[in-house]
Amino acid sequence: MSENLRLQLKKARNKHEWTQAQLAEKADVCVDSVRRTESGRYSLPPTPRKDGQALGRIAKALDLDSCSLVRRCFSEEEISNSVYSYCLSVSESSTLQDYVGSQPATRKELMAETGRLHARAMCDLVNIENLFSAYELLVSRWPPFFLFADDEYILKGSVSAWQTTKADRRTYEQVMLKHRDDMRSRVLNRTKRYDIVLEKQGLTDFLAVRESDRAKRIVQDMKVFLRRNEFNLVILDSGTSQLEEFEILSSNYPIDFEENTVISLQHRHVGLEKSIVYELVVIGSQREVVRQDHERARALWDEAVKQTEQVPDGVLKDYTDGRRFKRVTAYLLDTVLTDVFAVGPQLKTLGDTVG
Repeated sequence: MSENLRLQLKKARNKHEWTQAQLAEKADVCVDSVRRTESGRYSLPPTPRKDGQALGRIAKALDLDSCSLVRRCFSEEEISNSVYSYCLSVSESSTLQDYVGSQPATRKELMAETGRLHARAMCDLVNIENLFSAYELLVSRWPPFFLFADDEYILKGSVSAWQTTKADRRTYEQVMLKHRDDMRSRVLNRTKRYDIVLEKQGLTDFLAVRESDRAKRIVQDMKVFLRRNEFNLVILDSGTSQLEEFEILSSNYPIDFEENTVISLQHRHVGLEKSIVYELVVIGSQREVVRQDHERARALWDEAVKQTEQVPDGVLKDYTDGRRFKRVTAYLLDTVLTDVFAVGPQLKTLGDTVG
């Protein structure tokens, strides 16, 4: 890991166009200290020095945050056994200058940083959903992650495939599991309403890459939620075109566009197989932008409801709960599930790759 420190420090020093001797003068340390930190064999000191730590002084002279630098270049075990153990509980520096100055210097570290950024983006989405928590109008190709992700879905998702630390992974898993349980409780406690347009082909793809028992549990879970007045789901056959995924979130229900309580988000699944990530874009909270997105989502909802009218009453005799569109949705969920597993084992290409 000290090799990464060497690259980070050398990169920052070259940016300033300093020699090792010039850096030593700026940091008020001996030139041998600079050479040691750039040797590729540097180890974090286990005990403090009366005159302070040379690495900390060098980092400061280079406009680097010492804790960010240490966390990027050493393992948790190395840090916890050193004078920099406090860095494990210190938050990341918030300035863009600190971030640019300490960007990954190796391909391996870059991949690890990508995993951390993805995990943080998912945590940002959790925070957004908590701040706009009364209503969600969702257009999606897959079942809503924060309602129907089982433990395996969260624990073996794409963040687990990235090179994240054990501590980061534990935190991510705890946040996702808690938020899923919170969102489900809000529906059951009637404090949040969902209106969801789910693409039929996307649902088919989602179920096809899961074991049949697991797919059945997810479908059954959605059917149970359909019995709740606060949970509304329609399945849209979009033909050969793929739905653009987005959602409207509001801290009030019904939505009040005159207040700053509504936000629009866009989603994308990016990549292949285990590299798929869940990309989130905040479209905005401007009144007209959100209103347009809301109208677009409602139009897709109306189209899906219209499609339910084409389903004959005869096939709904075993579906008795709720309004007709909900009974049709339950029937379509069962039909898609049956069709998927009637053709035999599926080629697994998507996997558990959302969260």
